[in-house]
Amino acid sequence: GSSHLVQACKGEVAGSRPIAWAMASKNVARSLIGQTPGVSRGLACRSSWGVAYGNAWRSRQLLAGWKPLLRGAAQEATSAFSAETSQETRPLTAGKDSTVAKLAGAVAQRFRQGAGGQMISSVGPVASHIALKSLIVANIYLHQHGDLKDGRCLGVAIEKKTESSDRFGSGNFYSTLLKWVVVDEVAAPESPEIYSAHNSNIRLMAGMATRILEDAGAVTIGGMGAQAISNALKAVIIAEEEMAQHLGKTKMLVMIPRFSKFKDEREGGGGEEWTRVLMTCIRVPRVPKD
Repeated sequence: GSSHLVQACKGEVAGSRPIAWAMASKNVARSLIGQTPGVSRGLACRSSWGVAYGNAWRSRQLLAGWKPLLRGAAQEATSAFSAETSQETRPLTAGKDSTVAKLAGAVAQRFRQGAGGQMISSVGPVASHIALKSLIVANIYLHQHGDLKDGRCLGVAIEKKTESSDRFGSGNFYSTLLKWVVVDEVAAPESPEIYSAHNSNIRLMAGMATRILEDAGAVTIGGMGAQAISNALKAVIIAEEEMAQHLGKTKMLVMIPRFSKFKDEREGGGGEEWTRVLMTCIRVPRVPKD
């Protein structure tokens, strides 16, 4: 029956064999255009449709009436395919309840596919902390599976983006975009030049980072905890803004994040081992924005 249905839509049913087809669902129309990207031919199996026998005149009238419906279904299917494609190019999203390992796996998958949306969007210190840790873990995954060669690693460009929250009725808010790019590895010092804490002065850190970058070409910021990492990210954004004239249109600031273990040598610390995040900021050729 499906072959006759396709023939009817193409106007190939002979007048000597008058057949009128009754359509009961839009899914049938979608199945008729199975060559349209993103449309499953299996939709026909889930569609209810019947066959009605009539004269040649009724068949021609019914087939003529299908044309607008088929065109509409084709446009709808194309729009659905476009929406699915755009979904693949959107940034990954990190939330306060996101799992670092799963997000890292998603980063690695997008890296291997070379698809668009090579970035993570986050709102708030906890989500930004998770996003950054997932990029560190993804870098480890990619090295373990040979997707990144020795001497190369994932660098992170940071961008602040204004988001609209009209749906919540509370005005605009800011999100942090962490875009990953492949850069040459840079050896990190055992101790950072700048320490970020939960109550650090962000502009002071940004000023220190700017001065060190201009003199040495690289600076490492270290921190532990969501608020400390969030402060460090904000400081890097401000430092890049302050260095805009120095960077020009051909350079941008990228940081290489990694985990670093250290022992607490303070009095009463007991030599306990801790893990912190080190972020080494360097200048690299500018990458076009998505």
